This record gives sequence, C-alpha cells and structure tokens, in this order.
Amino acid sequence: MIFPFNHITIQPFNHSANRLIYLLLFLLTSCANIVPPTGGPKDETPPKLVHSKPTDEQRNYRDNTLELEFDEYVNTNNLSTNWIVSPPLKYPVETKVKKKKFFITLKDTLLSNTTYRFQFENSIVDNTEKNPPDELTLTFSTGEIIDTGIVKGMISEVLSGNPVHGITVGLIPAKDSDTVHFVKKTPLFLTRSTKTGEFQLKNLPQGQFNVIAFDDKNKNYTCDISSERVAFTDSLISIRQDTIKLNLHLYKEDHLPPYILKSQADEKNKITLQFSEGVDSISLFQLNDSASSPVPFIPLYDGKNLVAFPTIEKDSVSLHVTAIDSSYNKMQDTLFIGVKPDAKKDSVPFVISVFPSNGTLIMNSNQIKFLFRVPVIGKTIPLLEFMVDSVKTILLNKEDEYAWNKYGNELSIKRNIPFTKNLRISIPDSMFSDVYGLKNRKEPFIYYKDNDAGYGALSGTVNTIWKNFTLDLLDDKGRVLRQLKNNHTFRFEWLKPGKYVFRLLEDRNNNERWDRGDIFKNILPEKIFYYKNIMPLKANWEIENIEVNVE
Repeated sequence: MIFPFNHITIQPFNHSANRLIYLLLFLLTSCANIVPPTGGPKDETPPKLVHSKPTDEQRNYRDNTLELEFDEYVNTNNLSTNWIVSPPLKYPVETKVKKKKFFITLKDTLLSNTTYRFQFENSIVDNTEKNPPDELTLTFSTGEIIDTGIVKGMISEVLSGNPVHGITVGLIPAKDSDTVHFVKKTPLFLTRSTKTGEFQLKNLPQGQFNVIAFDDKNKNYTCDISSERVAFTDSLISIRQDTIKLNLHLYKEDHLPPYILKSQADEKNKITLQFSEGVDSISLFQLNDSASSPVPFIPLYDGKNLVAFPTIEKDSVSLHVTAIDSSYNKMQDTLFIGVKPDAKKDSVPFVISVFPSNGTLIMNSNQIKFLFRVPVIGKTIPLLEFMVDSVKTILLNKEDEYAWNKYGNELSIKRNIPFTKNLRISIPDSMFSDVYGLKNRKEPFIYYKDNDAGYGALSGTVNTIWKNFTLDLLDDKGRVLRQLKNNHTFRFEWLKPGKYVFRLLEDRNNNERWDRGDIFKNILPEKIFYYKNIMPLKANWEIENIEVNVE
C-alpha cells in the first residue's frame, strides 16, 4: 500500500532492506577510528605491596614459591639484572604475572636456617608509566631466627670525592677466601648504592667478612678486576648485633704494563714513540755494535708520547726501552727502527723561549723558566747577567741559583732578585749546546714589575693524622696552581681574584706522588680529601684562619 504525503512517497521496509541497512551501519562504524581519551595528569604513583607470601620477616618458610600482590596491575622489567637476592640463587627463577599478582617459583633448594633478602629495585613496575615500588624488599628465614646485622656507609670515587650510584657492594665470608682471593669470589650478601652513594646491607648473620664493591658492568655479581672499578676494606669486618659504618673509595686497578703502540723516525736523528698509556719513568739506550749509550728524550704533555734524539749513522737504529707506569708495571722492549734514506736532519735553529712570556709582568725573578726545543747537552750552569731597574748588574753563576729538569729542556731561576721597575736578562752567545750540536745566539729578555694591587691571599692550617701529605691549591677548573709538602701552616700569596679549592693527598709511602691501591697486596689507595668550601677570593683580600681538617 502507498501513502501519499505531499510529493514524498513512503514505503514500508522489507526484510532484505533491513539487512542491507544494518550492513551499511556496521561498515561505517567499523571504519571509524576509536581514539582513547587524552589529557589528565601523568601517573607517578608507584604500585604498593598489599600482601605477600611469605610475609616480610616470616620465620620457618621453606616453600619454593613466593607471591606478591599490589594495589594495581604490574609487570616485570629485566628481572635477572634489576633485582638482588642474598644469598644468591644458583638457578634462574620462573616468574608469572597475573593482573595485580606476581608469582616467583624457585628452582633452588633453600638453605636451612638462613635469612633470605629479596631486593626488587626496578624489576617490578606498574603497567602504565613503569613506576617501580619504593624500595621494595622481602625478607624471610628458613629457620627460627631472622638475622639482624647491618653494614651501611658511603661509596665515592677516590679521585673526585663524588658519590657513585649503582655500585654493587658485597660481603664474602672470611672462610671462603682461605684458598682463593676474595676478589674472585661471588659475594654472599649484596646490595647497590643509591644516587647519593649510600648503601645498606641488612639482615646479615654474625661472622667475619671481606667487603668489596665494584661496577659489575656485565651483571655477573663478581668483580672483573681488569675492567671494573673496585673498592674494599684492608681488614675483615666482624658483624655482631650493632651497625657497622664504612666509607669505601672506588678506583681502577692497573696490573697491565704499558707497551709501545707506534715508533717512527720523523727526521734523521729524531724518533717519536707512542705508548699505550701514560708512563712515569722511562729509560732509553741506543744499542751499538759493542756498547750501549743513553739517548736524550723529551716526554710530551700527555705522558703517552716522547721524542728521542739518538745518533743515527745508518739506515736503522736499535733502541732498548724501559718504561714504568704509575702502578709500577714495567715493560722492556728492543726496537729496530728504520730510517728513510732521504730523511733530513732537523734544520730548525737553536731557539730559547721563556715563561712567563718576554715583556710581561712578573712578581719575582724565581718565576722565570727558560725553555729549550730539544735537550741541552751537559746541563751547564750558565753565567747570566741580570740588569736590575737599568742601574745594577747581578751575575748568576752558581749551581744553587738554577735548576734543570731531568730532561735537559727546562732551566728555572731559583734565586729571587729584588727589583722595582724592570729586570733585563742577557744570555751570552754560545752558552748552551743542544743534542744537534747547535749553539744559542745572544738573546735579551725583559720583565716588568707587577705590583701587588689586585691580588689576594689564602692562609690557614692543616690538621691531620697523616704523617706525609701534599696540600694542593686548585682553581675552579681543577688545575693545580700551588703545592706544599707536609706543611701544617700555609699562606698562598699573589692570587688573582677567583674561586679556589683545597685538596689534601695522603702520601703514605712518602714517594711524593699519589698511588692507587692493589687489592691482591691488600693495599688501599692513598686517600684524597677535598675541603668542603670553595674559597671566593676578591682583589686585595686575604682569607685567613682556614682550617683543613682531615681525620
């Protein structure tokens, strides 16, 4: 039937039409993009533990399954590397997450009468923003007693004094180190340092332990001494009922001798050697047909490179090299270095430069150093003429008025010559002869008096039980400006306005250098102390009564 309505015709739907429209509606809705609501605050609330099996610090728990229930949905996050179990488990665990519950199945047979401590750290996170629970731990005992010993403290980098985050700290029972050095053992109790360098080992049994801390870059819970930094105590600790507090100093061991990376003849009588690391002591000998002779050389600024000056009369040279690094690792090698047939001798003339630069302001004459491009033969005590304020001449020709460095390329003035306006220095012609047989020409230098306006001073005392030490004055970039050896009072003068820092270095063996430790010889690194305050010094100021106190 058709119902007329103005000029519109309305006709009832049949079943086929109904199915067609439903199909069209389904296709339209299925093609639409469903976009979840956006906006709202970021979820920063970590999941909270609401129930666990066993309960925390439960006794006589011997089951091989653990269950943790949280107040929101959770998931795992690199469980094998992001949690710590003490004592360590021998076999990997099986885990399962079901909504808000986390299940652990242990494959190990739990030790009897032992307190276990699970530190979950970042191994469990929520499902939305990956927030880990706050310091989540679970402790239980397989026996009647929960162990209560605590070892806590700070771990810092020995050279900078800065706290170190994420360092594994462990205890190794003394009885486990009877035949194998403890550095090669896996600690029985473990934790990691926080962002502030703090660490805390809890629920420890009574007994004697070695203490070790290390980077654990490969997450094997054992110190790899060749590639990881280490800290330790040089004596056993005895855990009783009280809390033991420790300060550990992290450093890198060095047991590998240096070696030569590169050697080449740059010129006829000039050879460059490059070492694998900075070296402290070097000796070079040229091997001739029937004898050997020392070879003069100059180390370059980084300690890894040197320039040697042998006498080369053939197309090759043989050198015997001995080098010792800062950890007393020693290398010896014999080099056969070829020289190109067309190699020329160094043709640069004899040049003397000075520090401070010629024509600048100085306070005292003992600031002056003469610098030579190549070693000077014989380290002659020169006869130098000093013209004071253009009216008075002083001659320096005594041994105690000069100081050569051991390489023969730097000559320092030790005598302080008073002057008020200017100081002129005259070096006579042919006073010095270098390794190439060249001699200097007569050269004049002039300096002008720098008055004390605009400078400041720092003074105070050092209070320490250390028998031998070095006090360093550093600028705000960490550069050493002044040093004093075993002085319990100090006054640093003629300092430019700026920020200064004091550093005290222990010199336990009195060798006038800082030494790293040796864990195999039970030698700790020498201690380094940074004064807590940065000293802001202004022009014409003196900061007095500074107390550098080190226990």
